Amino acid sequence: MRIFPLLRSAGFAALVAAICAAPARSQGINLGWDDCYQGTPAMMQTFACDSDAGPPFTLVASFVPGPEIDRVVALSAVFDLCTMPYALPDWWRVGTGDCRQGAISASFDFTSGPFSCADPWQGQAVGGVGAQVAVQGPTRLRLLVACALTAPVAVEQGTEHYAFKIHILRTNTTTCAGCLTNACLVLNEMRLTPETGGNDVFYYSPANNYYVTWQGVNQSPPCPFVVPTHTSSWGALKSLYH
Repeated sequence: MRIFPLLRSAGFAALVAAICAAPARSQGINLGWDDCYQGTPAMMQTFACDSDAGPPFTLVASFVPGPEIDRVVALSAVFDLCTMPYALPDWWRVGTGDCRQGAISASFDFTSGPFSCADPWQGQAVGGVGAQVAVQGPTRLRLLVACALTAPVAVEQGTEHYAFKIHILRTNTTTCAGCLTNACLVLNEMRLTPETGGNDVFYYSPANNYYVTWQGVNQSPPCPFVVPTHTSSWGALKSLYH
């Protein structure tokens, strides 16, 4: 059987490329403990709550862009944390004057890992996180995350990209009650701002998974409050890094 003419044909080369190409992922957002979805993160975090020392717990947010955006200059996101049916305990109160003031921070630097997904920022993104207690009820904590870049960066359709990390410190664990309380954490919204003057691109749905749990959950189904927020504004969020 003669195959060499076929190997030289452009049609066969295109067929091989199509077969061997990695399958595209659905556009949307992901959330996990310690890594992006492609890096097989943990979906539940547990802690004995018996020490103030030790490394922070790290949430990793990521996104899979669609064809509507290929270059990004800014990103913002909205998290909701819920301890339903219990009121938000002191351990999750991290705002100014609260029991664990400053115990949650954001990072956009993936240059030292993890490396499972694409890093569009390459250490160039600057931003921060703000906390709002009792948003939509006494069981909620909302985190607003935002970053911007001095120059636009390219993102690839169908590829999972790192967005940011949320570090949860162990500070004052033994003095602020409520660490053992079950909680759900949901990445409800992510907004990407394109390079040119086009409209911002919003993602509300998961590419794979956009919620995780803390100490397990006592709800069935878990995280029943997974709903889009549709309420944040880029103007308010960008004040986080000014």
